[in-house]
Amino acid sequence: MSRWRRGVRDESGVALVTVLFVGAVMTVTVSAAAFIAVQEFRAANRDRGATTALALSEAGIDRTMQWIRSNKTTWRYIVLSGCDAVGTVEGVSYSPITLNGQIGTGTYSTTIRRADGCQPLPVEIPSPTEVQQLILTSVGCTNNTVGQPCPTGSAKRLVEQAVAVRARPLPVGMSGNRVDARGNPTFQDMVVFARGIVNTRAQITMRGIDPYWEKSDFYPCVGAQNAPLCFPGDSDSTGDMPASIHSTDRIFLSPNGRDEHPPHPNCTSAQYTWDGSATGADFAEQGLPPAPPCPAYPNSPPTSLFTDADADRLARDPRLTEEDHLFFKQIAQQAGLYCDDYRPSAPNACTKAGITPFNVMGEINNNEVAGLGNYFVVYIEFPDGTDPQANMLNWNVTTPAPSNTCNTTAATNMSVLVIVRNGGFEPSQDFLGAVFAEDGRFEIGGGRRVEGTVAAQFIRTRGQPTVCNSPRWVESMPGVFLQVTPLQWSEVDR
Repeated sequence: MSRWRRGVRDESGVALVTVLFVGAVMTVTVSAAAFIAVQEFRAANRDRGATTALALSEAGIDRTMQWIRSNKTTWRYIVLSGCDAVGTVEGVSYSPITLNGQIGTGTYSTTIRRADGCQPLPVEIPSPTEVQQLILTSVGCTNNTVGQPCPTGSAKRLVEQAVAVRARPLPVGMSGNRVDARGNPTFQDMVVFARGIVNTRAQITMRGIDPYWEKSDFYPCVGAQNAPLCFPGDSDSTGDMPASIHSTDRIFLSPNGRDEHPPHPNCTSAQYTWDGSATGADFAEQGLPPAPPCPAYPNSPPTSLFTDADADRLARDPRLTEEDHLFFKQIAQQAGLYCDDYRPSAPNACTKAGITPFNVMGEINNNEVAGLGNYFVVYIEFPDGTDPQANMLNWNVTTPAPSNTCNTTAATNMSVLVIVRNGGFEPSQDFLGAVFAEDGRFEIGGGRRVEGTVAAQFIRTRGQPTVCNSPRWVESMPGVFLQVTPLQWSEVDR
């Protein structure tokens, strides 16, 4: 008899086929899942790389905005960056400024250019009082080396930030609480601001026109006022305020206390016409005729009165905020000269270009600033509890030094910022830059010349020194005087 009954099929191979089919389905499913996982992992990596590159490019924007204020270059190079592609401005070619930086394994490269592309090409260097718009273009790149093009395979992002740059409301010129003029100083092309008594005005020679301040800054129109009660803002960028002294207290002509005002401007000579003080009179507003021989408006001011409100508007006190001090202290520590607990009669362990200790004793001379370049910050702190009027920082630097101080309009490629806390500043050599010694005194004598801005608590002169503002200093204004306001931001590669 046969082993198999008739009509019964042999199905012994079905299980094997089923197993193979299920295995194939599982293989496809697992492969698909693995493929999707790999794709998602790659996408996540790309997203992470793009996010990192975006962060790098944004860091480049932030650091460039800080760099503009750090006194690494000056106003004219910043606001004319990239104009060399169009032409020269007053005979100078301005290449685009590019800042490169490394953050971890990534880099940024940020370029500064004028928003208008230098078209039309400026015929002169813009005044810092006029807002200038710039475009900061920043490329962030992962897995790169600073200064190198972004390599293939690395994530890269490109962003742009529009910013507005202009001068901050700081007193450009000379400002102090009290001015004591001994000898025969000359204040040239400069407005002097004082919160206290000015003594002795007759010994001071004021000459020239301030290249920064306009008459309309001092005599603004109020409400429905019209000339001759005010000076409408003019359209040039050269400044036109005559060199003059403005005090919220009294201006004494001589040591015997004789007051320059009141009630009219002192028009015995052009030396005094534009002075203003708390004892002056708003003679035009009060219907008082100016005392002869005052020239007629617009060659004479509408008032000889200078009030606390005027000073608050024009000459902020204190000039530097605590945030400013912290910022510039860090700049001095990283790339300039910083001394804490400074004692001129003892060795001081200071920080120079990020290296501590750097020994400094006595005056600041060529050795202390050697290697810092032509644009740097010096920040000196005298010990707490000592007399700021007795503490003096002596400046005896001959290299770098300005050429033809107060005697030329030729462009300068240097700018020095000196900040002294709890002490004062005295130059033994000519100086170009800005000095902030708001706790102490600024003292200058002999035939020394200082070009730029001076802010101190007490200003004293002796001998025949010259302190001046100048077009070239205004054009080379350091970053401490600048404010950078972010405007529109965009991701260019999105």
